[in-house]
Amino acid sequence: MRMVLAIAAFVVLVAGVSVRAGNVEGKSAKVRLLVAENGDSAADQSAIQDILPQLQATLKFKSYRLLATKPLTLQVGAKADLGSKLNLSVTGIEGESVTVEVSQNNQRLLQTKLQLVPGKPVILGGIPGENSATLILAVSLE
Repeated sequence: MRMVLAIAAFVVLVAGVSVRAGNVEGKSAKVRLLVAENGDSAADQSAIQDILPQLQATLKFKSYRLLATKPLTLQVGAKADLGSKLNLSVTGIEGESVTVEVSQNNQRLLQTKLQLVPGKPVILGGIPGENSATLILAVSLE
């Protein structure tokens, strides 16, 4: 069964952007895969300190745990294999806008446009993971 957008996925875009990236084609991005949990977690959150306030303000989970970090060159056809049979692929670029597709087990879960600006990560979330976990992606321009 196709689950395109039926996974209650959402995109949180940062408002009040003052720094513009211009054309992002060929630039480097970082894609982080996190698991959001409501149970107590003693996981080290130092690797996500830059996005933790944004996650806590927007999403109502008690803790976040980093599962993977992958580099991504912003060019059409580029792909980040994030584990959990989850991939993020670049399908289009226009200026600062990057169209990405998130797929799991070769099934498209989400296709959306991201406005990438230095210092302003974009959060994609609501992806069902194993054992009823919720997966979150954070994409940031390097």
